Amino acid sequence: MRLCLLLLFGWIATGAAPMTIVPLPELPGQQFVGFGHGSMHQSEPKWFATYSKEVLSTFADDVFTLKNQGLGLTINRFYMPAGENPAHRHMGRRATGSRCPAGFEQTPGKLNWEGHEPYLWIARLAQERGATMLAFWNTPPWHMTVSGCAAGGADPKANNLRPDAEHAFAIHMAEVLRHCRDAWGLRFRYVCPINEPESNYWHEGGGQEGCHTDARQAIRLTALLDAELSKRQLTCRIQLFEAAYSKSLGYLDTLLGDARVASRVPVISCHQYVPNDKAMRQWGMRAQQNRKELWMSEWGDWKQLANDPETQEAHAFGYVGKILQAINVMHAQAWCMWQAQYLFAAKKDRLVRRKTYWAVAHFSRFIRPGMTRIELLAAPLQGTAWLDQKGHRLVLVLANPGDQAQTAQPDLSRFTGTRLLTATRTDRQASFAEVTAELRASGFLSLGPRSIATLEYAYKGSAPALVRNPGFEDLPDTAWQHEGAEAG
Repeated sequence: MRLCLLLLFGWIATGAAPMTIVPLPELPGQQFVGFGHGSMHQSEPKWFATYSKEVLSTFADDVFTLKNQGLGLTINRFYMPAGENPAHRHMGRRATGSRCPAGFEQTPGKLNWEGHEPYLWIARLAQERGATMLAFWNTPPWHMTVSGCAAGGADPKANNLRPDAEHAFAIHMAEVLRHCRDAWGLRFRYVCPINEPESNYWHEGGGQEGCHTDARQAIRLTALLDAELSKRQLTCRIQLFEAAYSKSLGYLDTLLGDARVASRVPVISCHQYVPNDKAMRQWGMRAQQNRKELWMSEWGDWKQLANDPETQEAHAFGYVGKILQAINVMHAQAWCMWQAQYLFAAKKDRLVRRKTYWAVAHFSRFIRPGMTRIELLAAPLQGTAWLDQKGHRLVLVLANPGDQAQTAQPDLSRFTGTRLLTATRTDRQASFAEVTAELRASGFLSLGPRSIATLEYAYKGSAPALVRNPGFEDLPDTAWQHEGAEAG
């Protein structure tokens, strides 16, 4: 009773009425694959040299398991350094900390298997913890390029992989993946031969590897790589195309319109640095129409890394906004951050979880692989709702990005037999604090400025889905089927 009165007085003081939050199981969306982590090659060598095996193992537990409030990420996206010109000294953001990273093939025709331990450790630890493994290349080895530089071409808008070296690059990738499997025990489920290929950022003498590759060359490379993988009995599938821009729909359409890609590529992927809501919706539609899994495969904030409260809060809510945009607007089935190191403050002998770690945990610990997104009415709050239909579990993630406190009142009238399991909240006072008692006692949950909460319920039944839609509006009417209707 006292808690209810306190909440009532709080509403009077702020002038804010409770916001009714309505999850709609009648409107299902995509099935989730998982949250993931991208390469950390800019810090892995330093961490390998600085921290003990115990610290690195704990980091991997924090990232790839659920124990001790771990994030439980299920995807590890691993960067494969191809090899730079030995005469070049301009790489400022590289894997080994070197301005001339050796990679796997610095000398033409001679694959190098030495010196990779400083960044292989994260792949090994991720795989040991059950992560799905994705290998990706930013560029071919320097000697296969037009410019003779692994950072890009003299003209960053022109292809830098020489046409006569396309097959050699496919062989290079397949041989590296075979060695990973046979010698290092690393088994990759997916491989992407290109990264942000449509960008004009990749220029000769740049600070990191990159290669402009147009869609036609990407199609040829896909077919060549698939053949080389088969020759070596490598079962990894090809993923495309790690787009730099969500507006690169013409590139995507060219890929999807080619039978060589359509039959070989089960997953399409885009980065989130230059997002556009309208274009992101188009990615979701194309994935659905072409029966492809859709990943938002890279985004990270490497700028707001100071550890004062204001910067940590801004950094955390940047991640909240990006995750919500990817899963609610793009309908992404996976979301991968770039460099999980940004979620930790690196101390002399340990790694400390930052506010952003807990913000991501509100999603990744609860929205698990196999769950289905459903629509959620939550305005002016932001949020997302997910169902574990086998386990009869409902998850609501709510965020208040504003400067005014809000109060949320879940309306679960479309469900039967509901029971609150847990409620957690991160705000300016605490991180990942359990507030189950507050919600259970009153039916309301307060959300202060710049706060996020996750509510987890068990349920027995739910309103049936209204439409089971395997495509979008441009498909024939026969593609639409109302639940409960007899098949014609």
